[in-house]
Amino acid sequence: MKTNLTEDELQDRIEMLQDAREKLDQAIGLITDALWGTDESSHAQSYIIPHLKSWLYEGGHYNVTINHYIESLKQLEGIEYDEIERNEHGDELVGGCATCGEDVNTTDNNGNCKNCK
Repeated sequence: MKTNLTEDELQDRIEMLQDAREKLDQAIGLITDALWGTDESSHAQSYIIPHLKSWLYEGGHYNVTINHYIESLKQLEGIEYDEIERNEHGDELVGGCATCGEDVNTTDNNGNCKNCK
């Protein structure tokens, strides 16, 4: 499956999710430790901790974990950077303005740039 992201951008997103997974695991431990021995501990252990763990291990009702998202991104085929039309500043181009023909990265519904609306 294709995406509008480059291979490098896909890899960055995968690394973000891997980092989030590690931080979530740390957060679970910190919350558990911080509330241990308090009246709030049973509530956290009954509701908050299982919900957070579902993102790491079980996937909850929809069976979606951070690992699922990582694997989904790994299946995508990024586009090569040179396949994306870009202007002289490296900005991705949508196309030319319908009125003035200027290369732009955003247009309105009529295909006009912000200057020709």
